Amino acid sequence: MTVPRMAKEYLKSRNKQPGISRKKRLLRVVVIVLAMVLLGDVLLCRIFWAKAKERVLAGQGLEAQCAIVFFSGFSGEGEEEGAEAPDHSLSGETLRRVRHGLLLLETGRVDTLICSGGNRPRENRSGARAMAAWLGEHGAASDKVWVEAESCDTWSNLRNSSRLMREKGANSALLVASIPHLARIGDVLASDPAFKGMEWRYSPYDPDDSQLSMSLAELWLQVHHDWLARALHGCLSPEQYNGLIENLRGCDPKAGAASN
Repeated sequence: MTVPRMAKEYLKSRNKQPGISRKKRLLRVVVIVLAMVLLGDVLLCRIFWAKAKERVLAGQGLEAQCAIVFFSGFSGEGEEEGAEAPDHSLSGETLRRVRHGLLLLETGRVDTLICSGGNRPRENRSGARAMAAWLGEHGAASDKVWVEAESCDTWSNLRNSSRLMREKGANSALLVASIPHLARIGDVLASDPAFKGMEWRYSPYDPDDSQLSMSLAELWLQVHHDWLARALHGCLSPEQYNGLIENLRGCDPKAGAASN
């Protein structure tokens, strides 16, 4: 290579350096901003969790005629599988809830359990019936477990479960779910006069003492799922919301009645 050409290549490489430097600086800025956003999001999740926990514990109940165990999901539906998920296709979160319900029954804090929700007609399976099967295999008597298998969202869980309670002559219930979910359930109960006249108390499982310990990732998913559900309820009309649930789960929240 001749000297003039070498000089030309050197100057050309020098001219490229500022551009590379700018790209690196821009990349650093992007990484820092994303890290700050992620850190802020995690911090908000923890604050929201703490506020929800404070509210739920303030409305916690010790005893009732029955406990409603809210279905959360099957294994593979957006969260980690529990240790026993392959047996009944129940997610780790659902297993936490159903185990807590069984504890309430075994310690005499409730007389019966209502397994509610998880209606997936497209998949030909029922979360409520899967929970009832798990309870039966773990010692719960069949006459102590009521099945509400028509629901596919929180509002229809409450509507159909309260209808079943009236049919059975019960008027008090402990509500078994995660802390963020229970806080949202409380909002639904407060906003709909159809749920007045019954005694509703919270009964969250303890994520620290659960046999299926909760990871930070699961906590993050729970909180964001709750935020999304609240946003959809706030932004969509009832018709739009019901249509969305029907498209996602193949189940119309307005349809169905309590079953046993």
